[in-house]
Amino acid sequence: MPVYSTSKNSHHTIAEKDLTNTLVATDYKDPPVVNDTEYIVRRLTPTECARLQGFPDWWCSDLGTENPTDEEIKNWQNIFDEYNKAVGKNIKPKSEKQIIKWLKNPHSDSEEYKMWGNGVSLPIVCFVLSGIVYYSQLSVQ
Repeated sequence: MPVYSTSKNSHHTIAEKDLTNTLVATDYKDPPVVNDTEYIVRRLTPTECARLQGFPDWWCSDLGTENPTDEEIKNWQNIFDEYNKAVGKNIKPKSEKQIIKWLKNPHSDSEEYKMWGNGVSLPIVCFVLSGIVYYSQLSVQ
């Protein structure tokens, strides 16, 4: 019996036979539909995403700062303010208490997924940059 799948990526207008569409970022809320309960669509974990991008497993571990200094808090207040100005958000600035709470635990899976999805693959960056260095040294000689 053939297995059919449809997803938000195709706006549920196409049912693929023995194939599933590519996943989109919001599929965790509304995953692809598969007509056979034997099959499920599993999304990658943040650690698997890090590995695929060439980063070590620990890359997003232990990001918290338990006791931030006044200088760190002020720096982050400035960063949040500049970000809000840059994107045109006219919202109330974060309080010192909010920033301290965030600094203690800045990690969330959704932000990590966003980072890996918008990031670069480390081996590719190293390859491209080493090529630039190689060819820039050729023209010097």
